[in-house]
Amino acid sequence: MPHYSAASRPVKRAARSQRKQLLRLPDDMLAKQAALFPETFERHSIVALFALRTLAQRIADYTNDALAPFGLNAAKFNYLMVLFVSPSEDMTLTELSRFIHTSNATVTSMIATLERDGLVRRRAHEIDGRSTVVRLTADGRRLMEMAIPVHHGHWAAALAELSIEEREQLADLVIRAGTGFDRHFTGGA
Repeated sequence: MPHYSAASRPVKRAARSQRKQLLRLPDDMLAKQAALFPETFERHSIVALFALRTLAQRIADYTNDALAPFGLNAAKFNYLMVLFVSPSEDMTLTELSRFIHTSNATVTSMIATLERDGLVRRRAHEIDGRSTVVRLTADGRRLMEMAIPVHHGHWAAALAELSIEEREQLADLVIRAGTGFDRHFTGGA
């Protein structure tokens, strides 16, 4: 299990400056899209989605930097977090894929990696032998007990420029946008 010390600087300043990129598309790029696709171009949607996508990538990059001292990246942390906070010690791979929002095949691959790392253990479901359940190992639980407070601290600091009310509004807006995507792309209600 990786060792983390408070003296480590998890977010590398040089890597951060190399990744500097705009969260907003430059006007000339927007104008070109508007000229090429006047029937479908809607400026506000393009600007919002570009900012969301760019921010999501930036969040993943910074999370990877912050969790590197633990031997984790954003993807591994996400799986381990879901298992850590699950009401049940065991989760099926299907349940896990629903929380992670990815395919069973992707979940199976990541769980194999986490199992090799000694952080999770798989076994056949006690009732449905066709299903596999996964749970954190003692090492996985200890690692998350160290990594989660550091992760929470980074999130709080990163969002400190927004008031509590603004953070709530941001969450509501992102959730509403997600609902719109679900309705459009899956026909869901």
